[in-house]
Amino acid sequence: MMKKIMVLFISAVLALSLTACVCKHQWTEATCTEPKTCTKCGETEGEALEHEWVEAACETPKTCKICGETEGEALGHKWAEPTCTEAETCSICGKTSGTPLEHEVSEWKDIKIASCTETGEREGVCTRCGETLVQETEKVPHVESDWKITKNASYDGAGEKEKCCTICGEILETEAYELEGEEKIKAFKDECESYSYKDIAREPDKYEGNKIKFSGEIIQVCDESDNICSYRVMLSNYDVIYVYYVRQEGEKRLLENDNVMVYGLCNGLISYTSVQGANITIPCVDAYYIDLR
Repeated sequence: MMKKIMVLFISAVLALSLTACVCKHQWTEATCTEPKTCTKCGETEGEALEHEWVEAACETPKTCKICGETEGEALGHKWAEPTCTEAETCSICGKTSGTPLEHEVSEWKDIKIASCTETGEREGVCTRCGETLVQETEKVPHVESDWKITKNASYDGAGEKEKCCTICGEILETEAYELEGEEKIKAFKDECESYSYKDIAREPDKYEGNKIKFSGEIIQVCDESDNICSYRVMLSNYDVIYVYYVRQEGEKRLLENDNVMVYGLCNGLISYTSVQGANITIPCVDAYYIDLR
């Protein structure tokens, strides 16, 4: 009998040992509703975590932040009407919808008049909210003057002119200009000066290139071909100046004994041999304009 009992005892111990070695647990973490559980044998350990609830909001129901399970419904927005400066706004979460109404002013009053140099200001009351508003107003346009010459043009160079604002004096536009036609001819003549014959003859290099004018009588037409002419012109004191001139198309020929007014540039001295064989040196002028007198 004892032998049979021992056999049964040993068999039970062996059975328990074999059962303990059968399952190598593979645990899943505990969740809000389930404890830690073996995926092989279903054995559990510990307890479920329980939900961690986040209270319901305007757009989301009560929600567990661990498992995402929800309960109930979202609260829904409580919209406050839009104003002049704020859009429709939820009083619970602060979310906005649409755009502000903006102020509406039926009548503006100028409190600072704008000018062409400074902006102005105007004041008005909003008919919706009653707020007093002040707005900046734009500068008014400049009042443009006529062209005013600031640098006179000459025969050789351009002049400058400008337009200003007649109110504030600001320069609005500048422009270069040149003389043309009769104005250019007049400018050259006006820039010519009278020089002493002796001064030119004594220091020809000093006066070379200077604008000169003088009157006299043509005593000899020295050469004339293809409108390129040269003359000897005698002054009132009987001094003689040699003149080169290019006659313009359609311009009348100049003849001996013509009284003329010559405008041109000093061009040093010229030497020639007279009919008597004498060597003569006299001042030379490149004429730009010759007027019959």
